[in-house]
Amino acid sequence: MSTPQVNTLSRKESRRLTLVLTMMLQGASAYERKVAMQYHKDTIKIREAASRARAKARDKEVHP
Repeated sequence: MSTPQVNTLSRKESRRLTLVLTMMLQGASAYERKVAMQYHKDTIKIREAASRARAKARDKEVHP
């Protein structure tokens, strides 16, 4: 019997995916999600990273 091939994500990949999906649910723009990926570190909690990144993105849009 052969074992089925399973696609697994690394912890970092799954955290990034969760971050992007969380931000999409919060209605974040593509630009905000891009900024979030730049600022995201594994040590920061997902929601905290999302709200921090959105604040930074809003700041940059208001004060370029």
